[in-house]
Amino acid sequence: MGELLTAVVIESLGWNAIITPMDYIDILATKDNEFIRVQVKAAMLRENRNKYIYNSSSNGGNKLNPKYVDILATVALDTRRVIFHNIGRIENSLSIHSQDFDVPEIEKISWNASVKNVQGELRWPITQNS
Repeated sequence: MGELLTAVVIESLGWNAIITPMDYIDILATKDNEFIRVQVKAAMLRENRNKYIYNSSSNGGNKLNPKYVDILATVALDTRRVIFHNIGRIENSLSIHSQDFDVPEIEKISWNASVKNVQGELRWPITQNS
């Protein structure tokens, strides 16, 4: 469900979102001859704690690698909200307070900030000759 919700959010922000069957990449986001690789992590709110805990390792147990993934999408399943993060800034786990998901337009703000960071180091633009 986390991948589907994230894909809907990405599409609502003007990008195409393709859910992939790859180990490291859950969604490939494309727009204007660029693509961004997204890994999705979903969690429910922890009881008696006002935060969500996300493990930043890939499905294979390895830490997410910026060589393979550009953006991490953290999904709050109970509120159906998403916050995006630049993968280069993620450590072993990520703790996000529930209030952070309540920030107006957090999905748009965090997506745009993450994309801007990735675009500064974008390695694989899609071209007509590819």
